Amino acid sequence: MGPVFEAICRDWMWRQFASGGLGFEFTDIGRWWGNDPAIREEAEIDVVAVNGSETVLVGECKWRNEPTDAAQLEKLDRRAGLVDAKAAVPRWFFSRAGYTKGCREYSRGIENARLITFEDMVVRA
Repeated sequence: MGPVFEAICRDWMWRQFASGGLGFEFTDIGRWWGNDPAIREEAEIDVVAVNGSETVLVGECKWRNEPTDAAQLEKLDRRAGLVDAKAAVPRWFFSRAGYTKGCREYSRGIENARLITFEDMVVRA
């Protein structure tokens, strides 16, 4: 379900952009794969939005039964530098099962962090 949820999150971003609900613009959105020289491993960022050649958002998507913990948000914040995302570039996290207290607390220390649940993304009639 992980790759499907990632696609759902990117589609949701397009819908938010089209409705003017983001507060920033982007010209394309996708995922990023590359090397993380600090840990000498391949790394992935699930959601990368760009405006021309500038990275304007990075995001991570987790389709798990348990709430997402702070370690996952910390990893996204570290990986943002791999795509030249400045500190002010939003870091959005998408989670099926919500977030731990520690993750919510950690997010307060990251400029422009946003924690989004699957429920937040579902359009209600």
